[in-house]
Amino acid sequence: MKFGFIHNDNSTLSRAFADYFDSLKFTANATGDIDRQITEFIENKIALSGVSALFIKVALSPNYLEFLGLRLALHIRFSNKFPEIQTLPIILVSEESYEQLDRMVTFPGFLSSSGLYLSNENIDQVRKFISLLEKGSLKSCESVQELARKINIEPPASYQSHHSIANEWSILRWSELLNVDSRVQPLMTIRENIQSLLFYKFLEVKYPTLEISLEQSFVMQGEGKILYIDDKWNKGWSTILDKFFSNTPQINFRTYPFTFKDKNESEIVAACETEIKKENPDIVLLDLRLSDLDFSLEVDAKELAGYKVLKVIKALNPGIQVIIFSASNKVWNLLETQNAKADGFVLKESPEFLIAGYDSKESLNSLSQQVSGCLSRVYLKEIWILVVQINKVCNKNLLSTKYFAKEIKSQTNAIKYKQLLTDELEAMFEILNTTNKNRFNIAMLMLYKCVEYMNEIFFIQEKRAVAAKLYDGSIIGFYDIKVKIWRKKDETIQIYDTGRKTTVPKKIPLDSLNSTLNKSINLAKKLTVANDNNLENLIELSECRNKYIHSDKNKRAQLRNITSNDILNWLGVITNLIKAW
Repeated sequence: MKFGFIHNDNSTLSRAFADYFDSLKFTANATGDIDRQITEFIENKIALSGVSALFIKVALSPNYLEFLGLRLALHIRFSNKFPEIQTLPIILVSEESYEQLDRMVTFPGFLSSSGLYLSNENIDQVRKFISLLEKGSLKSCESVQELARKINIEPPASYQSHHSIANEWSILRWSELLNVDSRVQPLMTIRENIQSLLFYKFLEVKYPTLEISLEQSFVMQGEGKILYIDDKWNKGWSTILDKFFSNTPQINFRTYPFTFKDKNESEIVAACETEIKKENPDIVLLDLRLSDLDFSLEVDAKELAGYKVLKVIKALNPGIQVIIFSASNKVWNLLETQNAKADGFVLKESPEFLIAGYDSKESLNSLSQQVSGCLSRVYLKEIWILVVQINKVCNKNLLSTKYFAKEIKSQTNAIKYKQLLTDELEAMFEILNTTNKNRFNIAMLMLYKCVEYMNEIFFIQEKRAVAAKLYDGSIIGFYDIKVKIWRKKDETIQIYDTGRKTTVPKKIPLDSLNSTLNKSINLAKKLTVANDNNLENLIELSECRNKYIHSDKNKRAQLRNITSNDILNWLGVITNLIKAW
């Protein structure tokens, strides 16, 4: 039976028990990364030694209070790569008592864990432990997972370093979960950088990677174009997200390959604005921290470069969906992005989120759900484009347009209803940009109100008992929607008489002539935009509105559902009418 004895000098214990000990000398380099040195020592020495137990001196460096022997023991326990040595009995060799060490170490609970023992640094005490090992009386570590739950290992102290490690941790976790080829760069480099850290090994044991089906879990509904903006895009995130979205072929995913490093905030924001205008995405997946200054401890959320890009996007088109994709879980960052109209917030996985119970699967599910939600709202971008087109026409002087220049009764009246119309459309956009379950019905009613406002601008109706006229004095006609032909206002047509319960010839009722629908069709004809598509959409808008208004709650539930396509079609007709002014 052979035991490993780890020390940093030619100890008398090593000589005294040469028949039992495989002497493993550890020499720490004061200027190097200690975790990397320990990892290499485990891989090249301990893992190859074939020993059945380990004696480790607590002092392995000139600075005794570093307790490198304890750190080495923790590395062994959390080295998933070497299960054959992970649970071996470990005897710590120290000049201090258990009570003295327990007061000084930075890993509370470790000294009392199973499979760990403490021996004074003298021959008799060590001989006793060797005897116990030979008899099989010393237990191995019962569970490294239980040890990981029992103790806590703090992440690196500085925020800059911690953010970097957190980012690399999440990249590795997501890549494992999504089965991204670990041999590709930069994943290989990241793994080399992080896998030697004690903090990383501890988390790997405490939170093992879950196995889930990519096909079942991350197929998103809808279609659209997604632009990804992140200063860490080339650290592995672009590769990971390419894989994530590859299972939804109707999504066109693209990364903005910009060199963020050494660029100031203004340069970053301007470059992102140019890219967004060029790509015209439906969704932007946006990191908050894009410039070097964003990693300062005291930076306000509103000063982050990503926040300013968010403001730029919403100024260009508030219908472009923006999902913040960040490792920052600070509540004030979330609140500020919500105030700036961000449409979603997905946390990259980070060690502190795991401690709070937020793991990789939740992060990926959250991204999948929020992307699906945003894809269902991409129509808002087209809605806003049409609203802007209408605003541009309405902001012109109506009296200078080609129709009715002399006949409009007053510019004041035109300005009033133009303002009401544009206000109504902007209010409609805000309603649509909510989760109100009745939002499409509300939008339908608001669009109908816009048609009424247009009629107010272009029609004269001096008395209710007479037919309305267009502002140029044109006599209003009647569009018979049943047979799709125009009739003169005095013409006799077949109308259903409710009293007689039969169809009889009658003159066109005044109410039908002066209806909102008939006026709007007359206006479309006058403006030369009375094609079949426009007329059919005006008729459908009117019919949907009338059925909704004249139905009680129970009957409304039976009406057909209004969709985003309906809203786009009806708004398109209104846009065509207004652009023809």
